[in-house]
Amino acid sequence: MSKHRLELMFLDELEAEIAHTGIAYVPCGASEWHGPQLAVGCDYLRAGPICERAAAQTGGVVLPPVWVAAPGNFDYHGSLFFSGELVKRFASELMRELEKLGFRLVVFLLGHGGAVQQECFEEAVARHQGTLKGLVIHSGLVDIPPEWAAHAGPWETAECMACEPAAVDLSRYQPDDPVLPKYDLPDSGPYKRGLSQAAQGCIDKWTARTTWPWVADLPERVTPEQAEAWLAEESNNVAELVRKAASGQ
Repeated sequence: MSKHRLELMFLDELEAEIAHTGIAYVPCGASEWHGPQLAVGCDYLRAGPICERAAAQTGGVVLPPVWVAAPGNFDYHGSLFFSGELVKRFASELMRELEKLGFRLVVFLLGHGGAVQQECFEEAVARHQGTLKGLVIHSGLVDIPPEWAAHAGPWETAECMACEPAAVDLSRYQPDDPVLPKYDLPDSGPYKRGLSQAAQGCIDKWTARTTWPWVADLPERVTPEQAEAWLAEESNNVAELVRKAASGQ
């Protein structure tokens, strides 16, 4: 694969790519609970390679994965989340810096999705006053049944297997244990700062859950062949959206 990762580029390579395509890919994830079979970094372990595969088709620069994320399931074990206020500010300041470097389009690929994370990045794009255009893409651009696309379900497990096999261990899967491991936190207020009422309601919905609806036959669904097929499909779909945005469509 061609060299597109920012951290591996020399300055002349970086500036040449900015001049050539002007596209910056930002893989966004969260460090969070993904069930017993997935490592906590699943979101950005998927988002990075998807961006790299898309950049191999469109050109562009792939930034290091971002794990500063808005909740979500902030009280589930192993999860690190931040206020909407902070995430919105981070996205806005990153756009400022990317425009300073000369980028013309930034693509935020949300490996950690949901309405709260989407609000943060879409608001940053909408409020940006410069010449840099922004595109927010929610990962999951694959043709699968909705129940397979659920958090820590077959699709997410398969893509993680294709991107980082060490982050998946199907022998740990326990579909007969639906109880969510949760911290007893007194207040969700710090996470809600800077968010709309609708987004705050989404946080309350996640917090109210006590069990998880596992897909019983997940290990049978997640094969190396299916994993690669879904990863390729998603990467191709992301690249197509980016081509359209870069051409002004």
